[in-house]
Amino acid sequence: QWNGSNWTEVNDLNTVRQELSGTGDTTAALAIGGQIPGGPGNTNVTESWNGSSWTTIPATLNTERGVANSSKISSTSALFFGGDAAPGRVGATELYNGTSWSEQADLSLARRNLGGAGADNTSALAFGGEDTPAPSFAQTEEWTGAGAPVGAWSTSTSLNTARAGLVGAGTSPSAALAFGGTPPRTGATELFDGSSWTELNDLNVARDHFAGAGSSTAALAFGGSGPPGGAVNNSEVWNGTNWTATN
Repeated sequence: QWNGSNWTEVNDLNTVRQELSGTGDTTAALAIGGQIPGGPGNTNVTESWNGSSWTTIPATLNTERGVANSSKISSTSALFFGGDAAPGRVGATELYNGTSWSEQADLSLARRNLGGAGADNTSALAFGGEDTPAPSFAQTEEWTGAGAPVGAWSTSTSLNTARAGLVGAGTSPSAALAFGGTPPRTGATELFDGSSWTELNDLNVARDHFAGAGSSTAALAFGGSGPPGGAVNNSEVWNGTNWTATN
């Protein structure tokens, strides 16, 4: 758990997994889907964090998958989209209402290892990603909510740098940050203002398949795969202009 200056070890997830997604904050969060390392494949398990421990909840995904993405803020109202499910990439989208997951309209472009932003199940942004296993995408789609008159996902402006394994931050589809990714491994950072992407200052450590949190003006990037190809524990803080290395 990050308190603004340091990392502290807290209680583990009940289901060991990789390539999962999540939403919420340090007092109320969800861990969604993922892949079982060395196991049977993807999982549909959802766990809830109450500030001190994880609990496996009855709500399971309809489609088992990993390397997907989700909305970022709420643990009771969430959207989960894209990913890798046998036999390959999917555009599957599911909505969480605090009790159960329900299938929604798919992404127009099926993809995995994509970035995402947005607060809850009413608004979200999906960007970047890849086919299985290539090429990388730059396309952006915006979620306009269940029951939208012409599809729930609408096409928006593409990223300047096509990539997968990137991270997104932001509480609104009109103020989102995209950073990192591959190939090649990059620290590229872009800001979405609701209509276009603008390139900003790069991460200090180029990385992919990492984690992040925060908003377009105050974000955190941590862990992942970095040079020369191994895992890194480096953390960086975004202040709206620059990335600064931290603990």
